[in-house]
Amino acid sequence: MKQVTHETPNRELAQISDLNQAGQGVGRLEQAGSHNGQAVFVDGALPGETVRLRQLTFGRSYATAQVANWLSLSPDRVQPACPLFPRCGGCSLQHLAYAGQLEWKASQVRNALIHLGQQMPEVLDQLMLPILPAQSPWHYRAKVQIPVQGRPGQLQLGFYARDSHQVTDGSCCLIQHPVADELRAALRAYFDLLKVPPYAEKSGQGLLRHLLIRHAEATGQVMLVPVVTDARRWQQLVLTGQLVDLAQAACARAGLTFSSYYVNENWQPGNRILGSAYTLLWGQAQITERINGLAYQISPAAFFQVNPRQTERLYQTVLDFLRTAAAPTAAESGAAAESGAASIPAAAAEPGAVVASDTAAVAGTRPHCPPYRRIWDLYCGSGSISLALTAVASEVIGVELVPAAIRDARSNAKLNALSGQCRFFEGAAEVLAPELLAKGFPPDAVVVDPPRKGLDEKLTCLLRDLAVPVLIYVSCNPATLARDIARLQPVYRLRAVRPVDMFPQTTHVETVVLMSRVEK
Repeated sequence: MKQVTHETPNRELAQISDLNQAGQGVGRLEQAGSHNGQAVFVDGALPGETVRLRQLTFGRSYATAQVANWLSLSPDRVQPACPLFPRCGGCSLQHLAYAGQLEWKASQVRNALIHLGQQMPEVLDQLMLPILPAQSPWHYRAKVQIPVQGRPGQLQLGFYARDSHQVTDGSCCLIQHPVADELRAALRAYFDLLKVPPYAEKSGQGLLRHLLIRHAEATGQVMLVPVVTDARRWQQLVLTGQLVDLAQAACARAGLTFSSYYVNENWQPGNRILGSAYTLLWGQAQITERINGLAYQISPAAFFQVNPRQTERLYQTVLDFLRTAAAPTAAESGAAAESGAASIPAAAAEPGAVVASDTAAVAGTRPHCPPYRRIWDLYCGSGSISLALTAVASEVIGVELVPAAIRDARSNAKLNALSGQCRFFEGAAEVLAPELLAKGFPPDAVVVDPPRKGLDEKLTCLLRDLAVPVLIYVSCNPATLARDIARLQPVYRLRAVRPVDMFPQTTHVETVVLMSRVEK
């Protein structure tokens, strides 16, 4: 540890041992009198550091504090690349070297599976595969929502400070594609010239609330969606032709093509970002992204992973796990050959054999006789995983609650000539799954990709009753993943775990888990 000599006497100490989900250092108070041993969350501190504290605020079960000075520094501490860090709430880990970020994220998954998922450490360590790092920890995001504040003629376009709705104004974001910065600069100058009034959340007055910018990495297409309180007033104030000219020039400077200009109307008070009404003012209705050889049309409201290149690796991990689980043993291969049927063994290959390919593409690799007859994709969103699953399944059934997402899923299936292999149903997974069984559509495998809150409890019970041979869980929240694995354990056992870093410089981590049915 590097020693820091400027020690301030008579201030509380903390030894930092971990980070929380806000990126704060977690430690225990020392030299704090009756508060000795209490948990403390410290802004800017990293595991392995010893810090003196100031501005202590005591809660019921923990305290929060700022660093007065460092007594020792972590070897993983780096100078943040962004001058707005940590004031801007967009990133929380820029002061931690990328290798340290990966190590911490993998440990979060491991710790959650041990403490909440009831996994034995020595067994789990044999099942966990190394975290998949991002190919680049910068400029990876393909979608950005920029809140707007300030006053007419002096707009602030940035990101909210942590735990607030106060915009940190800026001109550069290092995790977004540079096209977002080019558009932000050009539109800021134009809107200031027009004296566009920003929306004020407290009063409910104003016009411009947010700028939504999306781009497709494979095609270079860019979509712009201002979010406004009154779409008609917006079109009277901001001339479409002028805005399009500015946007085209800004996108060209970033090496991309401006393709789509919508306006979204959200007149409701509060902090909800998007309204339900979209009006296409110029260009194409959708932009097109390609993932592992498949094309996906992205509409303004579509859910789609924001890191396209890591999405390829995430989906490839799902396919690799499914292929591993479907690989029969030598004895099963002989039996399958005699019967002419594909066999899905209860025990998959040893976890060490599961290796996610960095280069294998879905397109062109679909086997003549896929290893799975039917896979359910629950919480399927716009069908991005569903379409990828056609590489290993004769039929894929996707279930999603959001109507617009189902429309996008069907459109994407048609775009890729996969409508014959993919069927999509609108509704809650816990409601539609029993209906699919009753109609004679049982799955050989199930893929679930729930929101952060995890699986619906009714669906968890149904999956236990279903006892499908292979279950793949794609998670964006290690805590709810671990909880759900514990609930599923009487029927399923963990076979392999692969964390995937989709969001460098933040505390978020995705995880792909392979589970198989416990044979009695």
